[in-house]
Amino acid sequence: EMMLKRSEMMKANTTTAVFGVPLQFVTLREGNLVPNIVRLCAHEVELRGLEETGVYRISGLASEVKMLREAFDTDIEQAAKLVTEVDIHAVTGALKLFLREMPEPLFPRILYSRFVEGSNLSNLDSRVSCMVSLLYSMPDTNLLTTLYMIKHLKTVAEGSPINKMPASNLATVIGPNVLKPIDDGADRIVLDIGNQVAIFGFFLDLRLDLLEPEERDVDGQSVHEVLSSSSLVRVAGIMPSRSNDSLGLLHMTSGRESPQTQSGSIHRGYLDIHSKN
Repeated sequence: EMMLKRSEMMKANTTTAVFGVPLQFVTLREGNLVPNIVRLCAHEVELRGLEETGVYRISGLASEVKMLREAFDTDIEQAAKLVTEVDIHAVTGALKLFLREMPEPLFPRILYSRFVEGSNLSNLDSRVSCMVSLLYSMPDTNLLTTLYMIKHLKTVAEGSPINKMPASNLATVIGPNVLKPIDDGADRIVLDIGNQVAIFGFFLDLRLDLLEPEERDVDGQSVHEVLSSSSLVRVAGIMPSRSNDSLGLLHMTSGRESPQTQSGSIHRGYLDIHSKN
């Protein structure tokens, strides 16, 4: 099980903070499997950031990122309002900061070396099967948040002819924030960046239906059904209602089973056509 520092436990149990708090505590407190900050920021990017050059790569104003951080840590209603008003690069900056400051990365450290090994398998069928199985071995909150981010970033990558952010660029920006080795000392930074980018990039490049196999379920629903939900769940009753929700903002309880990938369920033609723009 994940070992938490005493300070992290105290922060999670005594405040409304989300930055620097274990993902499981945040989602349990919110009643979601995908945290509000991820859903709100991704939703806003899809509303007004898909044609923004360098989205996710360009840094937002530090003052605006700080305002968003303080709002998400103290008042979700204020955060939901503020995220619609600040520059879109501040929105992506706040989301990247949230991912970077997780005490335990989105991809659990204990699985890092296995993801590295899986990504280096020479046989493509074996590589896909191994990597998807490892992904589905993660806790519910980590799995659904990861799939939610992948689905969102694929949408961003579709706009790469305009925003100049194909999957490879997004993997370079996001990978090191969500994948970290058990030993992440300064001497390993350069070595591990390549692995982090390659692993996250692998999932961004993979066809979405291979990441949502029908035999996987969450609380009795297939992962595909969960992530394709068109219902827009309002966060504290204040989610902006100014557009349709392509992401399907999630509000779920846990209960996922993770059966093994069946042979024959993964086939040729793995790559998302948009990932190579």
